[in-house]
Amino acid sequence: FGWSHFNPSITLLPERVVQFLLVKDKKKSPVTRFEMVKYIVGDLKDLFPEIIARTAEHLRYVFGFELKQLDRKHHTYILIHKLKPLEEEEDLGGDGPRLGLLMMILGLIYMKGNSVREAQVWDMLRRMGVLPSKYHFLFGYPKRLIMEEFVMCPYF
Repeated sequence: FGWSHFNPSITLLPERVVQFLLVKDKKKSPVTRFEMVKYIVGDLKDLFPEIIARTAEHLRYVFGFELKQLDRKHHTYILIHKLKPLEEEEDLGGDGPRLGLLMMILGLIYMKGNSVREAQVWDMLRRMGVLPSKYHFLFGYPKRLIMEEFVMCPYF
């Protein structure tokens, strides 16, 4: 048994790093180890190799991203899309941002053991600046999109 089995933070931190990286990826800016430690990992920086390995697994299996280290000296990372465009994207109107939102929600569901309360979804989205009943320039009205369109998807 490794030390991480006794530290509940090690299971939560990769989830937070994933969310941080996905937000940074939308801005198309590389992320440094320094930023991840400063904003998320904090005092557990000695566990960074294990945290980043688990983060990379989540990104690969849930979102189809590869976490690539660009610069070993400055520890700079980017996300590389590994999935080919899916035909299902047309089911969402061919809208990449909406598909990204769906992937974030499905990722949250996956990381929480395949079940989440609606409040958990809204908490995550609020942290990203997406409010349930407020018009969003990319998604329209998020609550309507999620509750009327996304729930009709067979995998939701």
